[in-house]
Amino acid sequence: DAILDRVRGAGITIRDVKTQDPDLEDVFLSLTSGR
Repeated sequence: DAILDRVRGAGITIRDVKTQDPDLEDVFLSLTSGR
């Protein structure tokens, strides 16, 4: 919420915010990427 408040405070209009759960491929790539 704090990030969205700062964005709105900067005068930027947000029309839609979407979150996405990782799928198994995302998890595998994250675990094997070495980051």
